[in-house]
Amino acid sequence: MTDGKGTSSAESSNQFGQFKIMANIEKVTEGSLAKNNKLNEVIEKLNPLLNIEVNQVEEDAPLEIEYSDNNVVLRVPASATEGGGLPEGFAETAVTLCQNGSPITGKILFKAD
Repeated sequence: MTDGKGTSSAESSNQFGQFKIMANIEKVTEGSLAKNNKLNEVIEKLNPLLNIEVNQVEEDAPLEIEYSDNNVVLRVPASATEGGGLPEGFAETAVTLCQNGSPITGKILFKAD
């Protein structure tokens, strides 16, 4: 799929949902920007992030992040992706606050002492 600006991408999905995969950013080789070595250095560092991969691993495995010249791989324990929920000891509490003289309602996480 192309966005009309020369950048291509593809749709993909895994257990964490649907995401868009972008093509690598190409180094600048012509023109005045080509003289800026720092720009190409930044491009080299960003490209692996465009190819990030998230894998769910066993419950007791530690969270791991692996960097390479081609991609970044996150290995996330199953427990980190299940259930969601509230942090231990916190409760969701309805509140009304004053913003610019008008009441607004919402919810906050609250932990009693």
